[in-house]
Parts: sequence; structure tokens; C-alpha cells
Amino acid sequence: MSAKKLRVELLDGAGQPAAGVRVKVTGCEELQSGPNGQVLFLPQDEAISVTVNGADAYQGSLAGTPEKLVFKQAGAGWQAA
Repeated sequence: MSAKKLRVELLDGAGQPAAGVRVKVTGCEELQSGPNGQVLFLPQDEAISVTVNGADAYQGSLAGTPEKLVFKQAGAGWQAA
């Protein structure tokens, strides 16, 4: 399967962009969110998982994953927004 663009957006508890958050997607390097709270990945694996600050946040097939995943901070963790 060819790579698919996947944008991950992170929001703090108030709904504002969260910068400096560590994000990892299967088959890609771990990156930190920028000032806009976003990170761009180009995963190729069919089964992907997303971890945010070391905690599992999403699992699914690459084909079934939307182009943009949004997570909001909830206490010490992150949940899909």
C-alpha cells in the first residue's frame, strides 16, 4: 500500500492547540506537535496505531482512518475529539 497523509491535531483542555506533545504513528518516527498543535505523518502500514505522550490513543486500518485525527487532553490522557 502507498503512503497516506495523516494529520494529527492536539488540543489542550480548553480546546487550544497543544504544542510540544510527543506523537508516534506505526512505521513513522516520533515527532512533537508544532505551535499549531499539529503533526503530519505519511504512514504506509495497513494497520496503524497512534500514541500520544506514550499512551495509546487510536488503532485502526490505514484505509479506514480519516486524513485528520483530533485528540483533546482529558486529565493526564488524550481522547478523540
